Amino acid sequence: MMETNCWVLLGVDPTEDLTIIQAAYRQRLPDFHPESDPEGFKRLRAAYDEARRWAEKPVISRSLWSQDNVTEREQRINLINNEPDPEDGEDDEDEFIDEDYPTIQRLLSEFDELLVNPAERYQPESWHHFIYHLDQYSVAIVDRLRWSLLGRAYQGSALSANCVRLLAERLQWRKRLDEISLQAAADMDGFLHHIYREDMFDFSLLSTMSLPAQVETVVYFHHARQLYWEQPAAALRRWLLMPVAIFWPDCQQLLQQMARWFSLAEIPSPWLRDLCQAKLAESPRDADWLYLCARHATLLGDGERAIAHWMALYQLEQHTEAEQGILSWCRREQPEMLPLLIQALDRPSYPADTAMEIDDDEQQYLTPTQSIQTQVRWGNASQLTFSPQGEALVKWKSGAHRLESLYPHLLNNHGESEIDRLYWHACMLALGNEALLQDVLDEPQPDSPLASLILHGLQRQAAQRLDWLTHSKVIAGLIHWLNSPQDQPMPSILGQETAIRQCQMWLWQWRHLPALNLAHLYESELYQPKLEPIKDWLTFLSAMDKIDLPASQNISHRDDFRQGILLILMLGFADDQMATICQADSRLLPPQHLAFSLFRAFKRIDLTRGDGVEQLKQQLRMDERLHYLCWTHLPLTVDDYVAHYQYCAHVSGCDFYQAKWQSLMAQSPMPHQSLLWALFSYHGVHDYVAALQEQQTETRDEAAFKKMIVDITPPHLESKTALLKDNPRLLSLATGNFRFYDNPNYLPEQSLSDEWLLWAQDEEEDPALRLTAIMLVQLGRERLTRFKNAPRQVSRFWQFWRLKTRLGRGGLIKQVVGGTLLISLVGDIVLLDTLPNTLLLAFLMVGNLFSGLTRRANDLNQESPRLQALVSMLTIFPLLLFFFGKSYPGFTHSGPPAGNVE
Repeated sequence: MMETNCWVLLGVDPTEDLTIIQAAYRQRLPDFHPESDPEGFKRLRAAYDEARRWAEKPVISRSLWSQDNVTEREQRINLINNEPDPEDGEDDEDEFIDEDYPTIQRLLSEFDELLVNPAERYQPESWHHFIYHLDQYSVAIVDRLRWSLLGRAYQGSALSANCVRLLAERLQWRKRLDEISLQAAADMDGFLHHIYREDMFDFSLLSTMSLPAQVETVVYFHHARQLYWEQPAAALRRWLLMPVAIFWPDCQQLLQQMARWFSLAEIPSPWLRDLCQAKLAESPRDADWLYLCARHATLLGDGERAIAHWMALYQLEQHTEAEQGILSWCRREQPEMLPLLIQALDRPSYPADTAMEIDDDEQQYLTPTQSIQTQVRWGNASQLTFSPQGEALVKWKSGAHRLESLYPHLLNNHGESEIDRLYWHACMLALGNEALLQDVLDEPQPDSPLASLILHGLQRQAAQRLDWLTHSKVIAGLIHWLNSPQDQPMPSILGQETAIRQCQMWLWQWRHLPALNLAHLYESELYQPKLEPIKDWLTFLSAMDKIDLPASQNISHRDDFRQGILLILMLGFADDQMATICQADSRLLPPQHLAFSLFRAFKRIDLTRGDGVEQLKQQLRMDERLHYLCWTHLPLTVDDYVAHYQYCAHVSGCDFYQAKWQSLMAQSPMPHQSLLWALFSYHGVHDYVAALQEQQTETRDEAAFKKMIVDITPPHLESKTALLKDNPRLLSLATGNFRFYDNPNYLPEQSLSDEWLLWAQDEEEDPALRLTAIMLVQLGRERLTRFKNAPRQVSRFWQFWRLKTRLGRGGLIKQVVGGTLLISLVGDIVLLDTLPNTLLLAFLMVGNLFSGLTRRANDLNQESPRLQALVSMLTIFPLLLFFFGKSYPGFTHSGPPAGNVE
């Protein structure tokens, strides 16, 4: 019997204590794991439920309950606290009869009929009627029916959640789940959660169909909804495209869901498109219908209607899908507007600065910047092809190109067309000052919907940036420091990470800064490297050449910025932007502008005649600073450098070598390269010591020459290396290089400088040797200029104590003869004729002679004048040279030529 079997399987004696039954069940569970022994688990579960039902039944009904003639159908339905229905007449011999049993069975039968009646199972009125009928009975009967009805509802097929929920609320299934077993409660909780969701459509529309058709319809749509929410779109697409005959009820709730399903599955449907259009006409500002209309129009290839819906949806609530829809349409239909659209759709968010202190950590979040989504869009756009203007904007925004790549397009952007004005405004969000940002806000709305949407986005961002510029305490602090005296140090707060990005963004905006502001920036190790190219050049011109670019009068803010762009392109990018500069509007720079003469040189170039760079070199006047700076950024040759050496400092030779000539001079002989690198290293241009030490040598002579260069050994001993013996030019240049390094007052003879210049001008000579020669000539000219500009007093012959001055032949005779006579006369008058006094007078005479000879050695441009004077005092022949030698005609470290008469 079933009763006996359940106690045997649980391993306990029959008992009414539910705690003992539950403990026995838990103890036996490990022996019947659902994965390893699913059939045994089912038997154990059935035994547990059987034991609980037996324990909960009154004694009068246990004889009925113990009957084993319950049908399989009833056992399956009543899994939760079920009451089996014995066959009629079988209990006649049992003296204890359950009087409520027939009523319970009748109500269960009525409920079963309701569940399978296709005309009534989806009608809420029928469920209300059953509930009303149920309420006519006692509470005891209802309590005994509670879990039986739940079990039948749980096993019902495709029921209406709205209808079952009516019965669930009446019988309080959810509140009383603790009255049944834990496993059953867990199963039923999921079912009750399901019925407390609304039906996906009005199931009563299926009342006219047969029961199998109802079940098939509901299951179909339920599965579609599950795929929509839980599976990839491809699974939903396969389900919807599966050939099947399904009734589609005329229910707006279901049709809207179907429109979503077909949209996600990307299945075109003209019928659903028309349905969405009709619904949108009834509610024009409904975001859901706008989205569905746009999606189905897109799927059907109706681009014009799709973009109209996408734009309306975006303007309604900045819908993310609307943004993507507009971008996709723009990429297909108007690709040139795509970069502008990406910028317009950017929506950076940062807090207001009105009440934030300058040292607040949140200052780091105030910098107007691009959102992560926008940066991804720029990266995707960089894989596409646009016009040069669009390509430049995309590459700059995506970080692939520097800002300079945008300048040519801004220079030639006259704002004549709608798209040109939009591109200009898009760039001004990052580069424009307050006036240029205000121009964005003042731009009239265009007629094109797409252009209007783009301008609206640009204006929104321009307003944000203006608000930031107005209220940022960091920017106010930066401006205050720039206007402070030049010796005022930068406030420490401006060097913190919270302020650096804001300051850098402000510095990247175009604006005229006075010389004081530029001086602060030039001396700032933190902000000078962060300047954009225009401000970097203006800072350099102001600090190094005292050239200040005044603000132009009576021109627009746009043209003012374009003038700055033109100046920088001419100075630093003439080679790459030759055509752009030559085609620039001639009226852009007025005649009084500092760069007008340079601009006129560009306008004289005829690009149809050939190489514009060579034509420009002929037009430049090297005595004008801006012309010279332009020339230094052209592709120069060694011949160009030698031809204009007098306009360059010797350090320029190293700069040109590193930028332009390394590959050319890599073919030079090893000694020539070594000498050139030694020149760079000796005179503080660049450190090439490591390169010298690593340089490979092939012969012993090369190794000896390399050692001499690295050890900075004087090369005047010709026997030291055969290379110097066989190459007098190399010897002369190496000697000059060493003398310049060894003696800061060394100046080569003019004849030697002329000889070096001739070697540099020899086009047949090795380029490295030519560069070395011309740099030594330049170094000599620089020293000579420094000597000339040094403050000096007039040198008199009687100023014997000024040993660093020059003295000619006449001055030497005057100092030696006159000084000797004066010393003798003073000695005769003042001093007694004693040995110490005689020695003192002799010492004074020798000192006067040494002073005169030293000053005379300075005039002869001797490298060691004091040593030469001392040596000459000991021998006659050198002494005669001092009296009869010719004075050095030029300036030396001791001053100008002294002449023969002092």
